[in-house]
Amino acid sequence: MNFYIRLLLISLLISLVTACDDGHDNIHRTGIVELENNNSSLSIYGFNFSPIEQSTWGANQLSSPLLAGLSFDISSVPIGIYDTRALVKGMFSTYSTFLYDVSVFEDDIVTVVSTDSGYTGSLKIINGSVDAKITALYISRSTSSVWKENQLDYEIVPSGSLHLFDIDTGLYDVKVVWDIGPDTLYYDK
Repeated sequence: MNFYIRLLLISLLISLVTACDDGHDNIHRTGIVELENNNSSLSIYGFNFSPIEQSTWGANQLSSPLLAGLSFDISSVPIGIYDTRALVKGMFSTYSTFLYDVSVFEDDIVTVVSTDSGYTGSLKIINGSVDAKITALYISRSTSSVWKENQLDYEIVPSGSLHLFDIDTGLYDVKVVWDIGPDTLYYDK
């Protein structure tokens, strides 16, 4: 009789597990993320996405640049909420655009659209002096009457440089503070 009771318990356990499992394990539930480059004249060379709770971007999903007018599908994306980033190379810098909180549902296609105006700019400062250090760097929108916080964590020595990324598009004023000599101001850059 013990044998029959054990068999009955195993059978009930299997029935209970089967009843609780809706057949849709989150790991196996997927959707598609489509990167559409139809509204941009720029070639995208990098596309990253990561779950919102992840602190790194993860691998580039593109094996080659995505030319303007084309699209690229990433299939079998586990359902969840993602942050996305696309990268383009400009004449002077790498530019990026972001889209946050993109929800991927089961068997759904989520389209992420790239537009030229969505990309941020960057600013590269090169110390071309022979003996002076840059001790502070301030940038502010040209329409603002106050300087934003110092952008430097350390001095920029002669021949050194600093590259600031993800600056919103627009015109900026730049103030370079030297350890010797007067500050240098650049307007509407």
